[in-house]
Amino acid sequence: CTLSQPDDGGFERQVRELTQDVLDAGDHYKASASTELELVRAQCTVAFHDMNVAKGMNQDLKTQVEVVEERLREYDTSAASDDMYEKKLQKLHDLQHQAKDTSDTIHRMRRTLEAKQKALQEQEPAMEVVTSRECDAKVNAYDGRCGGNLQPRRNGRIKR
Repeated sequence: CTLSQPDDGGFERQVRELTQDVLDAGDHYKASASTELELVRAQCTVAFHDMNVAKGMNQDLKTQVEVVEERLREYDTSAASDDMYEKKLQKLHDLQHQAKDTSDTIHRMRRTLEAKQKALQEQEPAMEVVTSRECDAKVNAYDGRCGGNLQPRRNGRIKR
């Protein structure tokens, strides 16, 4: 880039043009950064929703495990057939396996969410980011309905 000599009047024009180019580049950078930030926020929202769904599924599986365990205790104390007992025991093992898989999924989602939160903090350091404990508290209070309607749970069941 060469600038005209100060005495021919083109110097000021070139300075204005270069200044405008710098301002335009800054605006373009801000727009790109804003778009990236919105994408990261959207990813965090999706990850949070997915984690809520997985936690709900995990809670349902835990409830099913408790029911099957109770029935197994009943079969143990009654004269139920061995075949029936074995079927219920197999169902219990299957449910426990599903609950473990769901717990593993929740753990992976939590790591993904934490990574996205970290990226979000790096993009916009002043933004408040929910900690894992706050996230767990919100998920545990989530009633499963759309619209973010949070209701406390009672006795491990969602208040409706």
